[in-house]
Amino acid sequence: MSILQSIPFYEDLSDSAKETLKVNAQTLHIEEGEEVTSFGEGLCDDVFFVDEGRIRVFKTGENGEEVTLYDVVDQETCLANLRCIFDDKSYEVRAVAKEDSTIVSVPSATVKNTLIQEPAFVEYTMQTTLEKIDTLMWHYETISFAPVKNRIILYLHEQSKHQKITTIYTTHREIASEIGATREVVSRNLKELEKERYIRLYRGRIKILKDLPAL
Repeated sequence: MSILQSIPFYEDLSDSAKETLKVNAQTLHIEEGEEVTSFGEGLCDDVFFVDEGRIRVFKTGENGEEVTLYDVVDQETCLANLRCIFDDKSYEVRAVAKEDSTIVSVPSATVKNTLIQEPAFVEYTMQTTLEKIDTLMWHYETISFAPVKNRIILYLHEQSKHQKITTIYTTHREIASEIGATREVVSRNLKELEKERYIRLYRGRIKILKDLPAL
């Protein structure tokens, strides 16, 4: 199977559009922790689609604190990536692989000159926009109003659900960056969950022992 089929709308494209992608798209392997820098400042040189893996998109505040906007996972693309392709505006966001990932990179010229004329791509773009807006709103509401403990539970739940595992390889600092809290507060709440026997803490990993409490 061609890796281009990881682009969710690929099969619905015209034959000429498929041929254009075959010629211009390239496959890239991004290692965990590696920044997606090959797309230029603001992610505007190319559009990327995740074949497998997970890319974290986040902003860094003036105080150095990082806040996750959303993750890009299998058969998804980045909303900021799409947005700046269409208005040539850079965004001060970063994209870093949370795990070893394989992506398909499509030049912006191909998107503007070919894909924009394809109904399947337009429909996909609209769907992606709506989904990522929902995610951004969820992050805003969670970070703004939810107690830190609830944010941690949601984070652990989402990570275990995506990876289909009960052991999550992460650090307290990484969780703090993801949910918009300090490392000290995260550590204190994780220890509470451990005392309640929901999780067990290890160096660099967290094991979920039973279903996390409902929120």
